[in-house]
Amino acid sequence: GFDWWSISRGKSLPLLRRAIPLLTMVLAIAATWFNHPNAVVWLPVTCFLVFMYFPVRQAQLIALFAIAADLLILSVHWHQDAAMLLRTLLSSLLIFGLLSLFFQVNHATSTELKQTNQQLNVVLEDYDLLRQREMRRSREQMIHALTQLSQYRDSETGQHIVRTQLFVKQLAQALAHVGQPAYTLSQEEVDLIVKAAPMHDLGKIGIPDHILRKPGRHTFEETLLMRTHASIGEATLLAAAQQDNSGERGLLQVAARIAGAHHENWDGSGYPRGLSGEAIPLEARLMAVADVYDALTTSRHYKPGWTHEEACAEILSQKGRRFDPRVVEAFEREQAAMRRIAEQYQDTTENKACAAS
Repeated sequence: GFDWWSISRGKSLPLLRRAIPLLTMVLAIAATWFNHPNAVVWLPVTCFLVFMYFPVRQAQLIALFAIAADLLILSVHWHQDAAMLLRTLLSSLLIFGLLSLFFQVNHATSTELKQTNQQLNVVLEDYDLLRQREMRRSREQMIHALTQLSQYRDSETGQHIVRTQLFVKQLAQALAHVGQPAYTLSQEEVDLIVKAAPMHDLGKIGIPDHILRKPGRHTFEETLLMRTHASIGEATLLAAAQQDNSGERGLLQVAARIAGAHHENWDGSGYPRGLSGEAIPLEARLMAVADVYDALTTSRHYKPGWTHEEACAEILSQKGRRFDPRVVEAFEREQAAMRRIAEQYQDTTENKACAAS
């Protein structure tokens, strides 16, 4: 009864896992001494419980001690003959050997299973790392392809991509001084916006060449068609984002918001949706200032570049109308840095020619 109770309660009362088997073994030895020599038959049961709850080496020592004690009791107290003692010894040793073999094999199997499980966990961790690395590489390749496609269809140069990325980064970091939670970006958010910036004009892949590369002013109909590049870019990036499970703040979602809203104006006069104020995503408001500053200060075959002072004056004049006032304030504080970036990464004659071709 003690043995059965220890088996059923062993998990909830772990101390009983060892105390009860030892107690039942003592009771079996005591019963052999006080009651009858046949009480020795309880010893195999108690030995089995000992092997269950003790390490094999300890269980062997305890069982050998119990067998020796019972044999001593049978010979000294009950004066059993040699044949009886021999049968008891052999049967006890047989049971002892079987229990030792069974639990040694069980222990070895358990150890092997633990080792195999540990190895399997290591393999699964390595596989997970490889899978994540492969997914990251695939995502980076897709983003690189989208960026290259955007640049290929645009008349801008590669330096435009570099400049607008750095302009956006400078403005995003400067927003930390605004002191408003809605304008405070974490470093992770800034990095996402910077990586997404090159895809802001991806929608130009859907604009016909005769309109996209037209040297003169566009007609009203051509302007309307040209403006669809914002919606095209947003739709393309959102479709790509469906294959990317990186979450709400994922890179392609940020890129889609920039592409779809960087031509929206603070006063609601922009396109494609006529959004106004903080309804325009913050990353798109940053890109709007960066893109216009770069467009104004860069020479094109159809216009000369403005000076830094002229471009700054134009952006400041659009504060609260075209641009977010807080972003313009950040631009004001970072004028010197913006100018350094524009001068350091200005277009050369060679990359101008590449863009024109």
